[in-house]
Amino acid sequence: MEEWFALARGMYEREIGLKPHAAEYLEYLHRVGVKIAAATSSEPVLFEAALKHNVFMIISRLCLSSETPHGKDTPEVYCLAADERGTKPD
Repeated sequence: MEEWFALARGMYEREIGLKPHAAEYLEYLHRVGVKIAAATSSEPVLFEAALKHNVFMIISRLCLSSETPHGKDTPEVYCLAADERGTKPD
């Protein structure tokens, strides 16, 4: 499994980038004072590599689905992210 994670991490670092305009939008939100949280079911080794595309430092909280009783297919991890930012999910 470690070999697979090493291969996947390399792909996220070198080849798999953010969606078009995602970095610019996140940087704009950060500049205007929006607190940014992300919710993921990925392993830290993968999301850390993916977010190093100039946005890792502006995300103030990464919420993992493993922090909630159920997986990402329930709203719990998103509610956790909103709660951590002091907002209510709509």
